[in-house]
Amino acid sequence: MDSLVSRPVSADQLGAATAAHSLFQVEWAEVSQEPEPSPLWAPVTTPDDVALLPGNGPAVAVMEALGGDEEDAVLTLTSQVLAVLQAWLAEAALEESRLVVVTRGAVAAGGEDMVTDPAAAAVWGLVRAAQSENPDRIVLLDTDPTADTAPDTTPDTSPDAVLGAVLACGEPQVAVRGGALLLPRLGRVAGHVTDGPAVFGPEGTVLISGAGSLGALVARHLVTRHGVRSLLLASRSGTDAEGVPEVIAELTEQGATVSAVACDVSDRDQVKALLAAVPQEHRLTGVVHTAGVFDDGLIAALSPERLERVFAPKVDAVRHLDELTRDLDLDAFIVFSSVAGLSGGAGQGSYAAANAFLDGLMASRRAAGLPGLSLAWGLWEESLGMAARLSSVDRARASRGGVRAIAAAEGMALFDAAAGSGQSLLVPIKLDLRGLRADTASGGGVPPLLRGLVRAGRQPARAADTGDGHRRLSARVAGLAAAEQEAFLVDLVRAEAAVVLRFPGRPGLGPGGSVRPGS
Repeated sequence: MDSLVSRPVSADQLGAATAAHSLFQVEWAEVSQEPEPSPLWAPVTTPDDVALLPGNGPAVAVMEALGGDEEDAVLTLTSQVLAVLQAWLAEAALEESRLVVVTRGAVAAGGEDMVTDPAAAAVWGLVRAAQSENPDRIVLLDTDPTADTAPDTTPDTSPDAVLGAVLACGEPQVAVRGGALLLPRLGRVAGHVTDGPAVFGPEGTVLISGAGSLGALVARHLVTRHGVRSLLLASRSGTDAEGVPEVIAELTEQGATVSAVACDVSDRDQVKALLAAVPQEHRLTGVVHTAGVFDDGLIAALSPERLERVFAPKVDAVRHLDELTRDLDLDAFIVFSSVAGLSGGAGQGSYAAANAFLDGLMASRRAAGLPGLSLAWGLWEESLGMAARLSSVDRARASRGGVRAIAAAEGMALFDAAAGSGQSLLVPIKLDLRGLRADTASGGGVPPLLRGLVRAGRQPARAADTGDGHRRLSARVAGLAAAEQEAFLVDLVRAEAAVVLRFPGRPGLGPGGSVRPGS
């Protein structure tokens, strides 16, 4: 090497590079599918209906999941769907059958942010998690919400008319719009995403709900980067929340007026009082909602009570903020959602449902001409938000899925890029696409949401097992003493599990399925 020349790179340049490569949107790609006759199917509404199916039921069952305008519509509908899912998945006789969950206007397929049923959007999050845990047993189908308004010109999208084509396409999630089948695919946001108009400024007050590390990060960013002079921090603990006094002192030194108020945002009356207390001389101009809780569990272990616990700081809080600010002239209404609502993280059914509702509600706001943006974040670095509570196993699982952690500066660059985009849903996430492609080339599967970014690789054909391997294993086990057989089989299972989990060896795996420290 004859010479080496380096030049300084600013944090802004790094942030712009991150925003350009890590900001995605959900695109609905049309799939060509010939009309197929509708199979025989049975309607199900309750677990009792499912119990009647084994033995004489058809290969397909259909559950319609339609929400309403009632205050508890989201929890009521998702609880009903949860009960049916649990009954369906528990019935061994239905393993070769398919349950089709039908919604109408639950997702923003077909453009114009058309979501007419945000309660059913939560169902999509819940069912996506069930699909991750139980592949090939459940199909999501969203029908056209405009079909009833123009029956003479709109193709029939009822389950009877499209069910055959939907099942034949082999996709787990399908929306039907104008007779076309659309599939959700993640795609990069095109254009210069950092050139959007600023939505925050020194005039007015910005409400940040949630006093965790993400709320503090946003508060600092709005003051130092956007020049916001008036902040209202709302959380259950108010000034007693961890780190809040330090944030107030730091931002006050920079000339901002920061108020921390104890408010349970899931309580409508408390939210109403909170908004009424905002001074007229610094009217409310923006809302950023960052609060949320985890309560992980597989679909079989969930309950309406567990759904309600997760829904309170997400569904209830944002619904109240939405309803009580619709008459205000806001510049921004941004909610922190999660990619779990789109990808359906296994073991995160309640969390996925809550975040999918936020995605749907923001689409509904945008369609009504109001500001509304849901940011379906990927994995944050360990010190930020609920990512701090993830175990090493959770992080390893995310890494195997091609997801990398977002650092604080990167996250705020993505926040800025998204804030002025004019979209209702964006996905800030760091993806290791090269690793995903390599994994696919070696025979790994591609999640449906990522099939627009990573093509599924061809799997080489394998010779059929003649049974010799099983016979050799049986003979080896039979030749051991009874006390040695169990030890041999446990060691064999641990070795195979270590290969699947990509651990360096079975010492990292406990016999009971636990992961030992340091592995």
